[in-house]
Order: sequence, then C-alpha cells, then structure tokens
Amino acid sequence: MSSVFDRDQVRAWGPWLIWVILFALVSAVVPRDASFDVAHYHLHNGWSALNGRLKQDLAPAEMHSFLNPTYNLVVWWLIERLPGPAVAAILGALQALIVPVLYFLGRSLFRLSNVENAERAALVCAFVGFVCVPVLATMASLRNDTLGALAFCAALMLLLRDEGKSASLKRFAMAAFIVGLAAGMKLTNVVYVPGLAVFVLVARPGFGPRIRGVLVSAAGGLIGMALMGGWWMALLYEAFANPVFPLLNTVFDAPLGSDSVSRDVRYLPSNFLEAVAWPALAAFDLSLINEDDGRDLRLAAFYVGALALPALALVSARHRAHVPRAVLAVSLACVAFVLFWVLQFSIMRYAMAAFLLGPMLLVLAWQISPLRKYVAPAGKPALYGMALIFIFTMKSESVRRIPWSSAGEGYLSVERPEQFSYEGAGVIMAGPFPVAFTATAFSDAAWITHGDVQPWSRPFLENYRPEIRSRISSSSVDLFAVICVQDETGETAEKLANGLTDINTAGQTLARLAGEYPVTGNAENCAPLETSFDTDSTHWVVCPLTRTVPAQAN
Repeated sequence: MSSVFDRDQVRAWGPWLIWVILFALVSAVVPRDASFDVAHYHLHNGWSALNGRLKQDLAPAEMHSFLNPTYNLVVWWLIERLPGPAVAAILGALQALIVPVLYFLGRSLFRLSNVENAERAALVCAFVGFVCVPVLATMASLRNDTLGALAFCAALMLLLRDEGKSASLKRFAMAAFIVGLAAGMKLTNVVYVPGLAVFVLVARPGFGPRIRGVLVSAAGGLIGMALMGGWWMALLYEAFANPVFPLLNTVFDAPLGSDSVSRDVRYLPSNFLEAVAWPALAAFDLSLINEDDGRDLRLAAFYVGALALPALALVSARHRAHVPRAVLAVSLACVAFVLFWVLQFSIMRYAMAAFLLGPMLLVLAWQISPLRKYVAPAGKPALYGMALIFIFTMKSESVRRIPWSSAGEGYLSVERPEQFSYEGAGVIMAGPFPVAFTATAFSDAAWITHGDVQPWSRPFLENYRPEIRSRISSSSVDLFAVICVQDETGETAEKLANGLTDINTAGQTLARLAGEYPVTGNAENCAPLETSFDTDSTHWVVCPLTRTVPAQAN
C-alpha cells in the first residue's frame, strides 16, 4: 500500500514554490477587495467570532451573520496583526496553489489517456483554467470560494495515479477529508460532495471495494466537516435548534427561522430544459448565475467535456478502444457536481472548479473523439489556439477594490465621528448596501443589529426581527444607525444619467427603517465615518435615532 504523499511527488512541488511566491507578491500590490460580501459579512464575522459577540449582538450582517466564521476568524486574526498587503499576499499564496494542483491532476489524466506532450498540455490547461472570471474576481480576496474549488481539485489529484492503479483507501480517506473540510468551512461547498461520491463508486471496481471505498470516504468526509464546522453547528443548534440557521429551516423548523425559504434561489433555472442547458447558456451570459454580467467559455467547455467523455467512452468501447476507468470516474464526478450545483444554487462562485477544469476536460474529450485524427489536442496550435480563444472571449466582472495608500496600511480602518457617545449604545447596521464591516469600530456598544435589508434576503430572518424590535423597545440605551450612502456625483451621477436607481441616501434608509422598527432619525444629524473603504462617491455615516414609542423599564 502506497503512502498518501510519495516522495517524488513532494519533490516535484519544489519549483512551484517560485510561482506561489511570485503570485503572493503580485497579490500584495493588487488593490484590496472591498466588494459587497467582504464589506457585508467576511470582516464582521471574523471580528464577531474572535470577540464572542454571537449572543451579544442580533445579526449585524443579517442572515450572513450565522455563516461558519472559522475561516473569517483566522483572516481577522491576521488583519489585526499584519499590514493589509501582507494579508493579501498570504491569501494570494493559497490561491496560487490551484495552478500546481491543476497541473498534477491534468498530467495524470493526460498520461492515462495517452495524450502526447502530457506535461505541456497539463501546464497550459492549468494556467488557462486559472485565469478564469471567478478566480480573477477573487484574486487576493477575503472571500473563500476559491478554497472549495481547490479542495475538490486536490482531492481528484490525490486519487489519480499515472500508472492507472486504483488509489489506496488512505488516499480516499484523505481526499474525502479535504472536501469535508471545505464543506464544513462553507456549506455551499457541499456541491463537491456528490462529485467525490460518484468518483468513488466508478473508480473502484467490484462490490466489496466500492463499499469499503464509500465507508472510508464517508468517514473521512464527516471527520473533516466536523473539525471545520462542527463547533459552529453545535453552537447554532443550541441557540436556534437549527445547526445551519437560518438556512434549510424548512427542514429543521426552528422557531426564529424562515417558514418558507431555505436558500438563495435567485439564479435557479425555471424548468427542466433550462436546467439541462444552464451551464452552457451561463458561459455566454454570466448574469444568469452572477450579480454582474460577463462571459467565460471555460464553463461551457467543462460541461461539454464532462458530458462528452462518458459518451465517447461508450463509443470507444464498441470499437474495442480503452478509456481508463479513472478518466471516466473524473468525468462522471464532474457531471454529478455540476448538476447538483445547477439544481441547488446556480451561483457562479460556488462552481469555481468547473471553470478551472474546463480546458482540461475539453482536451480529454478531444483526445478520445474522432477530431484527434485531424488535429492533435496537445499539439501547440491546438493548445495555444484554445488558450487564446478562452482568454480573448472572456469578459470579467467588475469588482469594487480600494488601492493601498502604503505598504504598512492595515486592511481595514474605521474611525467614528467624535460628537456622539457610543458606549453602551444600540447600533443598527441599516440599508441594502454593505455596512456590517463598520461593526468592528463599535466594540463598546451594548449590542449591534441590522435593519432595512435587501428584499431577496429579508424572508430568511422575518421571524427573527421581533427579537430586534423587542430589544429596541425594552431598553433605554442610545440608538444609532450606520448607513452606506452614495453621493450624486462621480460614478453615481453616471448611474442616474443612465436611468439606474441603485444608489442610497441616509434619508431613504432612515425612512424605511422607521417603517420597520419603532425609531426615527433625521439625515441632517448624521455624521460621516472615515473608513479605508471610502471612495469619492461612496461613504458611511452614523445617524442618531430616537424611539417612536417609550422605552420599557429595564
């Protein structure tokens, strides 16, 4: 029985350290990611978990306050101790690991499939897959969807052997453990679990070996999930009777959870035919699976390749040609993963592995297909032509980034206006635009909560908000709202000129907040915060509030 990591494989990673270091250095100078999710919950959740505020606050980042903060906790620990560019470099180094993982995975697949120049083909496919829209959008980012894709690709890499032998049970346990860690870190990474399960069933021939593979993999996956997310699930179950509160509450029926909605369904296809074609359609219009538009044909290549490989394997078998079992297992694993993703989420960043693996699966399908007679899939013209097509047809999404002012600058800074006293106060993170990152500056507040959230997420905590109203009414502490506002200048003026209305003023948010909670406020009394996420047209303000009903005695 072989070890999980062979010495030759470990030594082969040596040269890749240079790539990882170089990408980390580049990541350090890329402007910091200040996108919606980062400002909305990634920063808040790490700070909140490290300071034990789950029971003190009332969901400052709305439903996202309850996502597993393990990863965010580590990142916030780094943010408190290192300059922002150094934090970005560390996260960039993790992201850079995708390329060598794709290379070794592709090299094994291409060698098993007798692809000529397997090393060159694997190298090209690795880099072409890496420069996809979702990876570029999350470069040097606090967002963690990259890690789920990395875990799935690393699991497949670990289970493939160049010589075609079945992987040992140790490798199956380790691969499932890695995917389990990813699923425990972020529940949406569960999309990769069906893929790994299908790989186990296809890759191990015979009933007995399959059963042993399934049991070992299930054990490894559950251990990984428990280590990364078990403590948080237990905490949520104790507090809310739902280990993934407020998600999946139609299953757990927690009293404070939703009665009707269990996940984000904004991007799901509307019927069966759409679902079947969804990955191919979305490749040409990423707005089908993303808040921003864009285009990336790697997703279509992944889907076509994953579906074509099993069909081509059947045709090849009729002509007594052999397609390695491991190659077929990878393709069917990819089919299972992407179909589960389409039916459950259909959100682009949750399926990042599909973009990464697209070029590789396309080359494999081409190798097995009759097209190989005319053009060698690993020949320079075909490989470089494919690379150019993917790169020049790609349309990236726009990501809100804020440049560094110096190499020693912290990732986040928030300075409160001094004319108010916040100690022992109640603070409401208000409005449909991200605000919760500013909670990090209100550690002396008695409690922090949310109000006036985006319409799509409002149902998740509809039964929870009476707790907030009760907290407001049952205390006499001073109240404040923190609001993200856009001035009608610069980028927002252009939006207005184009007929777009996705801007926000303090007055608008205060009016909506008054309809939700027993509070009122005047925009003229608001004072600006100074944050490292400010731009010429976007900033954050603090607004004092007054109760519209008398506060109850404490």
